[in-house]
Amino acid sequence: MTVLSSELRVPAAQYIRMSTEHQRYSLEIQTAAIAEYAEARGFAVVQTYTDAGKSGLSLKGREGLKQLLADVVTGKHSYSAILVLDVSRWGRFQDADQSAHYEFLCRDAGVAVRYCGEPFENDGSMGRTPYGIRRLVVGEHGGHRFLLGPGEQKGLMTDRVVFVPGPPEEVGTVRRIFRMFVSQNRNMTSIVKKLNEEGVPSTDGRAWTLGRVRTVLTSELMTGYYVYNRKTRKMKATATAKSNPPDLWIRTRVMDPIVDAKQFAMAQRERGRKSGNAFVKPDMIDRLKRLFREKKKLSRAIINACPYTPCIRSYYAHFGSLRAVYAEVGYESPWPFPRRDRKFSDEDLLNGIRRLRATFGFVSVGLINRDPDLPSCELFRRRFGSIIEAYGLAGFPTTRSEAIIAARKRAGLRLQEGLRYDASKSRSERDS
Repeated sequence: MTVLSSELRVPAAQYIRMSTEHQRYSLEIQTAAIAEYAEARGFAVVQTYTDAGKSGLSLKGREGLKQLLADVVTGKHSYSAILVLDVSRWGRFQDADQSAHYEFLCRDAGVAVRYCGEPFENDGSMGRTPYGIRRLVVGEHGGHRFLLGPGEQKGLMTDRVVFVPGPPEEVGTVRRIFRMFVSQNRNMTSIVKKLNEEGVPSTDGRAWTLGRVRTVLTSELMTGYYVYNRKTRKMKATATAKSNPPDLWIRTRVMDPIVDAKQFAMAQRERGRKSGNAFVKPDMIDRLKRLFREKKKLSRAIINACPYTPCIRSYYAHFGSLRAVYAEVGYESPWPFPRRDRKFSDEDLLNGIRRLRATFGFVSVGLINRDPDLPSCELFRRRFGSIIEAYGLAGFPTTRSEAIIAARKRAGLRLQEGLRYDASKSRSERDS
């Protein structure tokens, strides 16, 4: 007999989705798992949103999720949390930012999104699994059950999750990236270009980026070791976590290596050299002078492609601007310097914020970075201490409550526009 708790419970909605009846987790299983989570965590499910037989690749046709978002944004809800089995039930959007955006709309309206798969697992895979590696669910007797996709979690308490090397073609690509970086002396930019030119797919079939190549080259999972205790934060502390020195990091063997430890160490030394950490200013200038003599001109692309000079970002870090670097070697560029090298007064920057506000009705980091007449947001932070401080000096809201209200208005407008677009598209499809 189930004993009903007399404690006051937090009202919550549940969202359940299944694209086909053959999926591993049926709507009934999801509902049962969410009910167990709610009972253990003090929630009471007061409303259910369902998308049965709907793909998670887009918002199209998912009337349950659309109604949930509309209720949350417009305030027509009586709950303060949304319970979902795992990230894959929320959606398998091709653009990860789309999934995060919908979750942000809920959080911004004061409704937390809880993934209920967590109480059934002790999955050591913190963060996203790197390219070339997979998470495998192992049964209580050691038998291999199935591979987990991005955002998926195990569903049985007796199961455990382990890391394993990915498909042979991905393992081969990982090893090739290390060879190109260490043996062929290629920089990460040229590796990205080479892989994309050959049509080699990255994670989820997308194009390669500097960040993705960097993750492959720096993740110790490639050597079979998982590293934790990189950061420390005291219990109940509100401050950000403090980074621990490398000698306090803890490494544990979790899978067979994809690359050997010697090649991985060589890659890290090469990263230090190419980032400029192994150079002093006179050496950097000497190498740039040599490059100038060979090429008769200089540019970002030329410097980044050179095997014996640090990357352009390192020159920025050491000398402050491209103009200063070129002056050191006696080179005069025939092209105008980029906006980050122009001189901006405080009033220029604040007027830029006011102009964006007048044009778009709000100001964001993305708008600042995309504006061709303004420097990146990093200059605003260096000049004023933070973006919020710059907003205040420009005469705009800076308190948390004011910022939340403004963000909620923007999110509501974007969602309403999206819903109107879906509705008009549906009408046009019926008419046709």
